[in-house]
Amino acid sequence: MNKLYKLALVSLLLQFFWVGNAKAQDASFSQFYNARLYLNPAFAGTEENAIVSVTYRSQWNQLEGSYLSQQVTGVLPIRVDKGIQPRGHVGGIGVSVHQDQAGPNKSFRHVGGNLTFGYDIPLDVKRTQHLVFGLQTGFGQRSISPEGYQWGSTYNPTTGQFDGTGSGLAINDKAYFDVSGGVLWQYAPRRKDVYYEKESHYGKRLSSFEGASLGVAAYHLNSPETSFIVEGNDPLPVLLKTHGSVVLGVTEQLFVSGSAVALFQGEANQINVGSFLTYRLNSMHNERTMLRLGGWYRFQDAYVATAELQLPNFHVGFSYDMNTTAINAISNPLTTYEIFTAIRLNKRGNSRLVY
Repeated sequence: MNKLYKLALVSLLLQFFWVGNAKAQDASFSQFYNARLYLNPAFAGTEENAIVSVTYRSQWNQLEGSYLSQQVTGVLPIRVDKGIQPRGHVGGIGVSVHQDQAGPNKSFRHVGGNLTFGYDIPLDVKRTQHLVFGLQTGFGQRSISPEGYQWGSTYNPTTGQFDGTGSGLAINDKAYFDVSGGVLWQYAPRRKDVYYEKESHYGKRLSSFEGASLGVAAYHLNSPETSFIVEGNDPLPVLLKTHGSVVLGVTEQLFVSGSAVALFQGEANQINVGSFLTYRLNSMHNERTMLRLGGWYRFQDAYVATAELQLPNFHVGFSYDMNTTAINAISNPLTTYEIFTAIRLNKRGNSRLVY
């Protein structure tokens, strides 16, 4: 077992087995803007079309037993198109399942599922500004398979061997109930035909301010107990997230956007900042096709490069992390990649360009 692998394994053991006052932490995604229900439950109320998305993340690929995160999300919009006062889109319901695995033979596992409700309140008649509220409830389960490891409790100092089996610890799978919530403000203007004073023709309005968003979310509001060690103490700390973005128009087809997210959980924190360059291609089936290239920096952790293709009903994104922490001093740089795909099942509403 090389030095790098030992260091990574020790970090996993500390996370899962610190009995006294261990503080578990959530996984994170480089494409946080695409893992929207994971970013803020309020995003369940922003999607005006039925959508199904999948995110797959493989972290520290150079290590045996690298960390894997996967999630599948579906959002179904809620519309009120009939009745005395039809309001159109009013919110949405989201369902998501996720799984994290790590260690040799994927011995460390965390699975869960959530049901999310979002309520969308337009703030003006033209529906260019929205205030969206989200509530999320769900469950999670953490587990470990201790077989195949060498534990201090099974070490025999007389023979110098690990003679016993198992961990010597009382371990049970731990299931828990979870509650989260969030609020989101969005500005998403709709372009209109206008007359250019300096040119003798009509065209689409060229606006330098194309969209913006600002949100706050709090996950694990009930601080559920997650220790799978009997008589252990491992409450899941409240995870606070604040995020924002702005989209600026350079030309009719070229846009530049910037966004940031800050996460605070227990004594840990994370800040991501970055930018997208988006190019809209010619119309396809009355919709736009977009190409995106972006770069991000996760403070004191990694640089991230991203590329995306968004068609009217299909969206795919790829990101690649380049680790910058001190662990690279004892090995080649650790890398991470992440793949995102999404399919829109119908097209009744407009997509809000906020990233």
